[in-house]
Amino acid sequence: MLESLKKIVASSDAAGQLIKGIREGNSFFLQPVPAGFLAMLISAVFRRTKRTVVVVAPEKTEDILADIELFEKRTLYFPAYDILPYDTNLPDTEIVARRIETVYRMRESPRQTIVTSPRALLEKSIPERLLGPIKIHRGETVELEELKTKLVENGYKSCDTTGYIGEFSSRGGILDIFTPGTVDPVRLEFFGDTVESIRLFSARSQRSIRKIKECTILPPTEAISLVRATRGNRIQEKMNPDIAQKLPKGEIEKLVDRLQFDPEFPGYLWFAPLFSPEANTLLDYLPEDTIFIITEEEELRRQLSEFESEANELYTRKLTEKIQPLPPELIFADKDKLIQQIEHRQHISFGLRGKESLPVFPQDTIGGDIALLRETLKRYNRNGYETIILCDNVGQAERMKNLIGDVPLALEIAPLSEGFIFTEGKLAAFTDNGIFARYRRRVRKRRYHEGTYDQPVSLEPGDYLVHIDYGIGRFVGIENLTIGDITTECIVLEYDREDKLYVPSTDFHLLQRYEGKTANIKLARLTSDRWKRTKKKVKQKVTELAGELLEIYTLRHKLTGIQHKGDEALFNQLEASFIYLSLIHISEPTRPLYISYAVFCLK
Repeated sequence: MLESLKKIVASSDAAGQLIKGIREGNSFFLQPVPAGFLAMLISAVFRRTKRTVVVVAPEKTEDILADIELFEKRTLYFPAYDILPYDTNLPDTEIVARRIETVYRMRESPRQTIVTSPRALLEKSIPERLLGPIKIHRGETVELEELKTKLVENGYKSCDTTGYIGEFSSRGGILDIFTPGTVDPVRLEFFGDTVESIRLFSARSQRSIRKIKECTILPPTEAISLVRATRGNRIQEKMNPDIAQKLPKGEIEKLVDRLQFDPEFPGYLWFAPLFSPEANTLLDYLPEDTIFIITEEEELRRQLSEFESEANELYTRKLTEKIQPLPPELIFADKDKLIQQIEHRQHISFGLRGKESLPVFPQDTIGGDIALLRETLKRYNRNGYETIILCDNVGQAERMKNLIGDVPLALEIAPLSEGFIFTEGKLAAFTDNGIFARYRRRVRKRRYHEGTYDQPVSLEPGDYLVHIDYGIGRFVGIENLTIGDITTECIVLEYDREDKLYVPSTDFHLLQRYEGKTANIKLARLTSDRWKRTKKKVKQKVTELAGELLEIYTLRHKLTGIQHKGDEALFNQLEASFIYLSLIHISEPTRPLYISYAVFCLK
């Protein structure tokens, strides 16, 4: 259904004239349009012009990204940092990884759709010449120690178990790496210097997900020039002389001393431009024929000016610290030049001062009035419109179907942020959230599946653990076990007759805490099959219990009950109008409790 809606927009005269004007080299300044329609229009521009499209969204950036992803699955995202200028904290690894992934994808295949924000355009990214991906294919010969050295040079950190972007771990002929560009970490298995297999694996369970033929390892940090400069001596010689000469000599010496003592001291990130011959913004990676789409022209300019003022103010505050920071003009792009670069290229801008308008309007205001909704839908049907209601989930769709009754329309599960009325295409698209003026908070899933392995936590010697294959044992402690040249972190469990079991970190997911009573507990015996027999008995008992439950529910299903007349319409209306929850389908047994809760909240 979404594809048919997109075709209606893409094949319209409004979209056609816009795309024709772009092909002729024109730019446009238009009145604002609803976000749902904008996403379809962006998809049409991208498909029909076959050019890179950069969407700059000052407000609701991630909502607009999610809308576009409904029609263009491979849309790239170049987010802004989640920290203030000169903050001593580091940005979220997810954000850094998405920025690096985006510029890499742009370098490899320039024709892309990208969503970003004004601030992200001002923040400089990794220099293109330092992006240097390491590509590894299955069956290729790779010197393992040399590869680990390259990882360290690029900013990766060696650890016991790989769980987060920028980490790697090595156990014998196995190398785990979590790199930007792959949503899960990569496991390389070597036979000598030959890469025998490449797999994606879960950071939490450490279990393999699937085999892949090749992998690309990207730098995990945009400050790679600084990271490389601090690997070794003569840090000052690695500075960019054009930038270094702008700083007092005493400040340079203090910075070098600090970097030698602590290369990742709080706030080190902001000194990265000092070690880079050049620093690229996103615009430096874009083709000359890139089309910019500005969702809010006035807000774009306001945010750029606001960020510049904020950076200058925070810089002034930092001048009293022991090591003076670099001035904002050396760290961030110039806002006036940025605007000029965008205006120099073709663009479609939307704003309240737009000179032209498209034949599209926001969906009608319903305010949760079901009678008004029915009448509105019937009116659009009489006028020849195709009507559709877009819902976030199955529960919303089923509830809406009951509320609408016999009014002909289409229901689709598609979490579009805003509905619209497209008069030229005779299309009326409503959203469930818009109908009930419901507060909508989109919970966006993280792209990268980071996290530590699910190992037992807060263990004390003497605690009981259950190993899925060996049974109940007593926790002794954690030891590093060395066999030959390989050292592995292990949990040590004690079993009957003081036998010990060493469980390596890659198998921690096989353990769980014993939850039963610990009085008179019997430890399993490693040399006995008693644990296997116990598991077999439990499995048999569970099967018997399942059979009994099946028999009970079969008999219950055959019984004739008494069905009372309900108030389904009133309940559905109450449920749909509750503004603070993204509601899902509520089952019959929980409805009385839910109504009580809803009434309590509405008071």
